[in-house]
Amino acid sequence: MKDVDVIVLNSHGVGQVCHVKRLPRKGETLAATGWIVEEDGG
Repeated sequence: MKDVDVIVLNSHGVGQVCHVKRLPRKGETLAATGWIVEEDGG
C-alpha cells in the first residue's frame, strides 16, 4: 500500500431568510412575518 497525503478543504455557510410582505423601500425597515435558517446557504 502506498502512503498518500490527503488535504480536504470545505466551507459551510448558513443562510438566514426573513419573510416579508413586500420589499422595503430605500431607508425603510420592515417587520418580518417569518424566519428560517438554511444550512449550506439555502
